Amino acid sequence: MNVVCKNIKIRILLENPFDLTKQTNGFSVVNKRNLLIVRSSHSKCVFIVYKHTLSTIHITGISTSNAVNEILEFLNHFHLTEIKKLIIDNSLFSGKTNNNIDIVEMKKRLDEKYNFYSISFSQDVFPAIFIRPVLNRKRDYATILLFRNSKFIIIGSRSVQIMNNTLEVVKDLTC
Repeated sequence: MNVVCKNIKIRILLENPFDLTKQTNGFSVVNKRNLLIVRSSHSKCVFIVYKHTLSTIHITGISTSNAVNEILEFLNHFHLTEIKKLIIDNSLFSGKTNNNIDIVEMKKRLDEKYNFYSISFSQDVFPAIFIRPVLNRKRDYATILLFRNSKFIIIGSRSVQIMNNTLEVVKDLTC
């Protein structure tokens, strides 16, 4: 099974507010009415600071380990060294299994073994089966989109443990 990180969105809570007057050499800044969008010329990451919550930085576009260095470069450049908390808000991973998927057979397996997932599938509307954890299990599992051609997407994992739990379900359903 091949799995690739497409995007992770995090939020960093700072001890001190982001200084809007800091020198932004090496970064392009788009100043909108209620937010700042900051990008590095060589980075895929996007840093968003809402003007009403200057002590929170939202970062998206994280897909490789190089992005961690880009985030550290951004934090050092703006002297944001006092971090209170780092929160993973969302993630998107895609992958491919080795076998094509029989949707009907897989739905039976889900009903028998993984009754904490709700399933929706309407082939006329969208070619994937949506497999969502029920509300009280969202802290343990993420949403899965599973296609007949053996491709899948995992959305909403907020930790490595949730990602691992969800990957185990995908492996079990597609073996």
